Amino acid sequence: MNRLNDVLNHARGVRPSRSAAQLLPHRALALLAASIATLASTNALRGDTAVVCWGDNAQGQCDVPVGLANVTAVAAGVLHTVALKGDATVACWGYNGTGQCNVPAGLAPVIAVTAGWEHTVALKGDATVACWGNNTFGQCNVPAGLVNLTAVAAGLYHTVALKGDATVACWGNNDYGQCNIPAGLATITAVAAGGSHTVALKGDATVACWGRNGNGQCNVPPGLAPVIAVAAGGSHTVALYCTTPTLNRTSGNLGAIGSASPREFTFTGLPPAAASAALTIRTRADLNLTTEFLSVRINGTPFANIFVDTGSDCPATADEVTLTIPAKQFNALATTGTIVVRVESSIGVNAAQCPDGSCEIALFYQLVPVDCNADGIEDSCEILIPGRDCNDNGVPDSCDIASGYATDINSNGRPDSCEYDCNGNGLPDSYEIAQGLALDCNANARIDSCEIAGGAQDKDADGVIDECEYGRGDCNLDGQISADDLAELLSLWGFTNPPYGDLNHDNIVAGDDLAILLSNWGPY
Repeated sequence: MNRLNDVLNHARGVRPSRSAAQLLPHRALALLAASIATLASTNALRGDTAVVCWGDNAQGQCDVPVGLANVTAVAAGVLHTVALKGDATVACWGYNGTGQCNVPAGLAPVIAVTAGWEHTVALKGDATVACWGNNTFGQCNVPAGLVNLTAVAAGLYHTVALKGDATVACWGNNDYGQCNIPAGLATITAVAAGGSHTVALKGDATVACWGRNGNGQCNVPPGLAPVIAVAAGGSHTVALYCTTPTLNRTSGNLGAIGSASPREFTFTGLPPAAASAALTIRTRADLNLTTEFLSVRINGTPFANIFVDTGSDCPATADEVTLTIPAKQFNALATTGTIVVRVESSIGVNAAQCPDGSCEIALFYQLVPVDCNADGIEDSCEILIPGRDCNDNGVPDSCDIASGYATDINSNGRPDSCEYDCNGNGLPDSYEIAQGLALDCNANARIDSCEIAGGAQDKDADGVIDECEYGRGDCNLDGQISADDLAELLSLWGFTNPPYGDLNHDNIVAGDDLAILLSNWGPY
């Protein structure tokens, strides 16, 4: 995988490509987070986007449906399995005793799935949540008005959501305080839910954990940072954290080496070294005599003679030696980002002596840290932290914004292209609403026109959601508040949870609602 070349080459301005293969390590961690709650079965998403499952199959949780392909994510409950397909629909199989596999009709488009003990959760394309299955502890009672979500996680009997304002919502079983979100917890970039504990990855790349701690699952190790992903099991917690960036390249087998067959390899795209570089030569060759050895040249300059009196004659395990190149010398040699390593043999070394002769050259060193925003986190690590590289271009978002590569019209630190934009006009919905450029009459952080396009009622086709017009008191939706509306409201007097007329949203039609209607009397 050559992601290392891309990430480490941005010694500034080089924007890397991102192939599907380069995302596999992060997909693997997401798989861990999604499937860690299972008891006895394991799922994997293959590189060809097919699903493989093994382990306990008593309830058919490993009976992957025939023809299931183009899968983008998987999640596993205790006895059921969920898959998100490339067409943004959901497939589910296994135990269905509480309806956890009864995928709701019309659910699509879905952008993420997660599974608890016996419930299933989907994050929909409109940034809201759907939940089905066991609801004994209210784990599927999604809080009213919960919108603008970016991630979801399902625990044993509780559910967690990450909101667009980087805060957390939690509902369901709270017997161990797993839904007692710590006061002041904000700037969250990822969440995970375990058996009875909850984990949050904070914007400063540290971890917060609350809930059951009987096995120390919430004892976050001191100094654990920068963390780039978290996952939660039944009684344990996992964090993936970043270490000092390194470069590790190898030439592969260059073939047999002999007096008439020198071997050479060019390392390109080399960023500066922060410490000494290690150059390793491995070979199976004719090196059994004291007069037989190899010479190493770097950029044409003799560097060292190796295997002098230490080489073996065609060894089963290749002879190996590691040469140290001081950082100052290495950086001088690699000023253009390239070094050429040439290995030559002394007279008498016969390339045909060993039937499996080989020569391999490897280079390893620590990189000079690149920190474009001077926040103390090396860039190649920062882009792996959720929310730090939302456009997936290998450069921290803050640097994109500072350089003018990305716009941030609402100055919230996120490129506009990454924010929710339901009407596709290039402006974040939150910005349009805040600036009065788009209506949000019910104050749910969703543009009214988008809600109407998504199925919200607008019987008079005036671009205002009917529930908001009911809210004014226009019960018959004729564009004015009049005696007819008064009659409609009085006909529902005393009703609880009425279809309309509850203008102050206290779940009953009463005097306060009458006062609101009268205050809005007339056309609007």
